[in-house]
Amino acid sequence: MFGNSQIGSDKMGFLNQQFENLNVQENNKTSYWTKLSNLCSKMSSDQLNYANTNEEVLKAKSQMVEAFNLFLFETFKDEFVKVEAFEKLADKYVEEFQKAADDFSKNISDVISENERLKEEIKRLKQEDKGGYCNE
Repeated sequence: MFGNSQIGSDKMGFLNQQFENLNVQENNKTSYWTKLSNLCSKMSSDQLNYANTNEEVLKAKSQMVEAFNLFLFETFKDEFVKVEAFEKLADKYVEEFQKAADDFSKNISDVISENERLKEEIKRLKQEDKGGYCNE
């Protein structure tokens, strides 16, 4: 599926250690997924539907999935870009990031120019007003 990409032995060692830690934790307490499975097995289909569409449940799930994806990405980002199709996605991301940085610089320059223009306009209006609301 991922071409010639290979997961480095250090990453596999890390994952094996994590799985061992999980097994130790699971032996000491019921896993989260077992708790969820047990809970769901006791619920009616209406309760399951309600829980699965609950705003707070959806928010918590979204946060968990986002954290999981970030964990996977951070763990395997070097292997990810070794796959040609994914390398192109990473290149596109870096290009877009550079464009955004360039846009920021241009926007700051534009804001500075606009501020100078507005200061000059205020100065001009104050001189024209002579005795009106703009004099301090």
